[in-house]
Amino acid sequence: MEMNEMSVIDFQRAPEVRPPASAKSGEAAGDSARLGETIDQLTGNLLRLYMLMSFDCRTIPLRDFIAAIERRAITLALEITNGHQRKASYLLGIKENVLCIKKQKYQLK
Repeated sequence: MEMNEMSVIDFQRAPEVRPPASAKSGEAAGDSARLGETIDQLTGNLLRLYMLMSFDCRTIPLRDFIAAIERRAITLALEITNGHQRKASYLLGIKENVLCIKKQKYQLK
């Protein structure tokens, strides 16, 4: 699988990002468990992709791979939120000032 194939996903159809409504503790625990499972599945798939790409391209430094993912995640979060930094930082689960630092690091507008 080439990296360009990953950009085929239409992120414009992504649902609006909203802070979670206050839920009962049982519901929150269930949501947390499902989120943990989803994260495990996503990271597993991403690592498999990384390993397969490394076999095809000799090696891809892990730090470069992670930096590329982080840059794409920041760019996508800013696109989804129409450039609104506070909403993008919430979506990414980082503080707004950390988002600012990372935008400078990756030379994003």
